[in-house]
Amino acid sequence: MNLDPGEKVDPAAYQAAIDYLYSRINYEKGHASYSESNYRLDRMRRLLALLGDPQNRYHIVHVAGTKGKGTTSCALAALLDTCSFRVGVYTSPHLLRLEERIRCVGRDCSAMELVRLVNRIREAAAILEEEGSGRPTFFELTTAMGMLGFADAKCDYVVLEVGLGGRLDSTNVCQPVACVITSISLDHQAQLGDTISAIAGEKAGIIKAGIPVISTARHPDARAVIARVAGEQRAPLYLIDRDFSVTWQPIFNRDQTAVERSPAHAEVDYQTLLPCSWIGNSRWPLPLLGRHQADNLAGALTVLDVVAKQWKQPRASNSALQATVLGLRVPARLQIVSQTPLQIVDSAHNPASVAAAMDALDVHFPDASRTIVFASSRDKDFEEMLRILLVRSQRIVLTAYQNNVRGIAVSDLQAAAQQIAARIRQTFPKVGVAEILTAPDAATAWKLAERCTTSNDVLCGIGSFFLAAELLSLTTSSSQSVS
Repeated sequence: MNLDPGEKVDPAAYQAAIDYLYSRINYEKGHASYSESNYRLDRMRRLLALLGDPQNRYHIVHVAGTKGKGTTSCALAALLDTCSFRVGVYTSPHLLRLEERIRCVGRDCSAMELVRLVNRIREAAAILEEEGSGRPTFFELTTAMGMLGFADAKCDYVVLEVGLGGRLDSTNVCQPVACVITSISLDHQAQLGDTISAIAGEKAGIIKAGIPVISTARHPDARAVIARVAGEQRAPLYLIDRDFSVTWQPIFNRDQTAVERSPAHAEVDYQTLLPCSWIGNSRWPLPLLGRHQADNLAGALTVLDVVAKQWKQPRASNSALQATVLGLRVPARLQIVSQTPLQIVDSAHNPASVAAAMDALDVHFPDASRTIVFASSRDKDFEEMLRILLVRSQRIVLTAYQNNVRGIAVSDLQAAAQQIAARIRQTFPKVGVAEILTAPDAATAWKLAERCTTSNDVLCGIGSFFLAAELLSLTTSSSQSVS
């Protein structure tokens, strides 16, 4: 894979490559039923076979979960990179450019390499159609491109993030060296099931016979399902709060002024019961906002500990790894885009993750009034997200993103918010409810929120990955990110 970001690409060729990919069925713009007829692993296996099975040419860590899999993947990739491996990371969806999905040695795939990869998969895709296997989907093609690009780059390790679910996901054709299942909560119920157990069962579909499983899931129903499937597969299982654990403590600079309210970092005490542990019990600095990020770091450290058993000797010191963690940045996870005033963009899009984000703001910025810019997809539990935000902020600007057809109309959000606010006032008259404002699009909503926010307040955009993408494209100082 080409790693030269300065290589020039013909704009027409680049647009043709993008158009080719987006001409395919794209379930990110509207999910079909989660069944073998729509999510066809046999077609994915045949596509990769036509490409020479590139997924067999490196070690894969396969990561599934409802929340936390993106941060866990990025943290693990950074740790493996510090151990002097060539590391690829495949994540989805992207925020601003499709190239973000395919990263190698810390760099996004270049535009020129994207064109090359598309040209290489075209022939294989055409053969599939001639064979009667149907047209590969957008996600199947981009996943195959990532797997091919990582082989070209001679990666040693690839961190492969599941797109949806796990059992039928296009990434689930690999033979990994470790499987990871992060936090499980209700999301994508129409596809994965309407209980924690059902969703966990779909995520646990990535577990392979004899392959170690590391899980940071805390819900007892999820843990029970993961443990059952791991037992059936005779896969060694490492569970948080059983085989490893963390304690988390935010660190504040008490001398900072109101306009310097960024926390320096948090400290995570990591403890493990793994035999022959390389990392062992240790304290880690964490520059990411929120208690939930301690679990994600612990999961990444445990994966590193597990796969390190394949190495003849440790490949990096704890101090080098800790320096890597201190520099960790993951976009759109409580990402600070401005300090004066404090502005944050987060990609939380279900009630559990929105609540976690609000908990993080409570801890890190306890005295700040809160203005929220909110948009959601129609297939999400936007009513419960609104209920959380209405009682945990001073004002909320409802809007709609423009970059995906799944967005819910502002008028529908407004009607739902007003109904929820009325119920709250009636049931809990002493509870404050946020002022409700509206704006037709993300740019207008952000400007309105800025006018309503003082230098001592926090402005946070939240509710959808797609909203986060539009807000990040608006901000000019998004280089400082905190997940």
